[in-house]
Amino acid sequence: MTLITIFNHASRYLMVKPPQRAATLPNALVALALSALPLGPATLAGLATLLQISEASAATVYWELPALLTSFFPGADRVSFAKVALSTQERAALAKTIGRTVRADWTIFVATKAGQVTGYAVVDEVRGMHEPITYATRFTTAGAISRMEVMRYREAYGSEVREQRFLSQFNGKTSASPMLPGRDIAAISGATISSHAVTRGAEETAAVVALLLRQRPTALLTAAK
Repeated sequence: MTLITIFNHASRYLMVKPPQRAATLPNALVALALSALPLGPATLAGLATLLQISEASAATVYWELPALLTSFFPGADRVSFAKVALSTQERAALAKTIGRTVRADWTIFVATKAGQVTGYAVVDEVRGMHEPITYATRFTTAGAISRMEVMRYREAYGSEVREQRFLSQFNGKTSASPMLPGRDIAAISGATISSHAVTRGAEETAAVVALLLRQRPTALLTAAK
C-alpha cells in the first residue's frame, strides 16, 4: 500500500483546517500506515497535524503532501519531521535579517537514507492578493533551495507562479542570497502579487532553515533518528 493510498483512505476522516485547529488521524489508520511504509513513525502519526493547510472552495490542488514528499525524496529510506519553536531572540534575529517578523512554530521534514540526512523540506503558506498560497520548499543538507512547488492556489488569477519557469529561479538560493522581486527574481506578468508572495516565502523558509542548521542542528538530527 502506498502513502498516497493511505492518504486517500485518511481523507474522509481528516478535516483540513488552519494551523491552530489541526485534526488527528484515528490510531488504527496510523497503525496501518506504520506497517506499510518506510516513513518514520513520527511522520505518519503526525500526518494530520502536518497538513496544516487553509482550504478554500476555489482552491486548485496541485500536490497532496504524501505525493509531494515522495517526489521530493525519491531515494529516501525514511522521512520524519521536527517541530521547532523559535525563541524570541531567534525571531528577532530573523526579523533583522529579512526585515519582517516570522512566526514561532515551524515543522521541518527530514529525509534520510542509510541513516544519513539527504535533505530537508518545509510546507508553508503566504498571503497572495486575497487568499493564502500553500507552497513547499526542498533544501539540501547545506540549506540551499533545491526545489519549490506550489501545492494549493486559491486566487482567480496568477496560478502561473506554480510553473517551473518561475520557481526554478529559487534553485541554489540560500539565506545569504538576495531575493528581491523584480531584480533577483523575475515576477510573472499578470501574477506580480503572487510572485512577490512566493518570493517572500522562499526568503523566510531559507532563513529559518539556515538558522536551525547553524544554531540548532541537534533538533533536526534527532528527527532523523
